Amino acid sequence: MKHAFAARLGLFAMGLAFTALLFSSCGVLGIFPNMPAFEKRDNPNFPYDAHDTFAPGKVDRLTGNANANQVALYWTNPPDEDLAAVRIEWDPWEEGFDNPRYIKTPGDQTIISGLREGVEYYFRLFTLDFQGNMSEETGIPLRTTPGGDVSSPPELAMARIEAAQTNEATFSLHSVSDPMNTEAVKVEISWFPKTSSTQPIVTLELPPASDRLETIRELVADTSYTFLFRTLDMAGNRSKGIIREIHTPSINVPEVNSFEFGDVMITSTQIEVRWTDPPNMTDYSLILSWFEVDNPNAKGSTVIERQVPVIYSHVISGLKSKTAYDIRLQVVDMNGHSSFGKSLYGVRTADF
Repeated sequence: MKHAFAARLGLFAMGLAFTALLFSSCGVLGIFPNMPAFEKRDNPNFPYDAHDTFAPGKVDRLTGNANANQVALYWTNPPDEDLAAVRIEWDPWEEGFDNPRYIKTPGDQTIISGLREGVEYYFRLFTLDFQGNMSEETGIPLRTTPGGDVSSPPELAMARIEAAQTNEATFSLHSVSDPMNTEAVKVEISWFPKTSSTQPIVTLELPPASDRLETIRELVADTSYTFLFRTLDMAGNRSKGIIREIHTPSINVPEVNSFEFGDVMITSTQIEVRWTDPPNMTDYSLILSWFEVDNPNAKGSTVIERQVPVIYSHVISGLKSKTAYDIRLQVVDMNGHSSFGKSLYGVRTADF
């Protein structure tokens, strides 16, 4: 009896050892058997850690469009270095689909065909690392259209405020890469309040996956504006649009020059930023502020007093590791007027 019990115990231990070997050798494949095997990136410094239990960040800027039988999805991947793939699943579930579907990094779009007309589907995207850790979902509902009619075109990938002065504002625009349309993306820009009764709507074209700086002029100083950026397809259908709000300054205060971060001074809890003060100013101050990209409520700021312009650097401390931050620097003159500010976007702290 004792010998039989010992034999069973030995087989159980061997089973545990085999399971551990399977998970450690297969990574994602061991946890999700339907997922294709992913190769490590061709990088000897790739941070693979079989004991890592932290999920990568979620996908961002998830958009899509649909026609009668297919949808196209577009998204922005998180900056995690060990990102392996994006898992896509959708409801209602139907026979004959590779559902869920896996898009290997750095893929950021896909087309799902063979869907039924006039059905509302809900698509869920999860990111996965090589260890099999999976993020929370990012979801989007899309309804296929009857008769092949096309729904709203995908939004711009980015519409960001870069600068504002008393009578103008500059925006940075980025168009998505659309596998269903290789033509230029038409963008319509409108804003409120109107600066005149005959104010035109600005229309411009962007090639797929391209950047452009666009300046809107003839604004009014010390005024709040709401800008709406919409894309148009060939049939004239408009997207819902991206809204950006600004307040033009009452006077133009000079900005700092050469605002940048130092690679050698980025640690897991610190980021060093450098700049050159604007010339010919006296008795002014600088406001340096920062916040987490994924959690804007996690923020901080500091005020730096000045007598004369200098070339300066500052180390922001107490930050979270493996976290992206947006950093802004404004100039305030002796009368309390501030510049719009210059920004650094998505500066990421190290993971060690």
